[in-house]
Amino acid sequence: GGLGKVMEVVSKFHPGELIMVTPMMGGVSYPVMREAEPVYCEVEGKVEEVQIFHFRWPGEDQKVESILCKHDGLFGKRTDKDKELYPDDSEDLDYFLRFFTLWNQT
Repeated sequence: GGLGKVMEVVSKFHPGELIMVTPMMGGVSYPVMREAEPVYCEVEGKVEEVQIFHFRWPGEDQKVESILCKHDGLFGKRTDKDKELYPDDSEDLDYFLRFFTLWNQT
């Protein structure tokens, strides 16, 4: 996607390693990834478990690692890969606030 292309270009000029953290989205085929320990976040007084996956971009010259976060609150409503990943506060303010509360803690 767009951000992936940007990261690819940036990695060619950046002197060190890059890490990109994104929520996982329904309707997308992801490569085989290494699962890490989950992260626990509190949202509206309830502890939520977020699954964490790591993916190292292929190629010897690639210096980008993706950390993908999986939770229904992060991508449950975003199942169409052609739509914006991040929610619009004008559509559903409660979902918007839950999404970013969880995302910021993850």
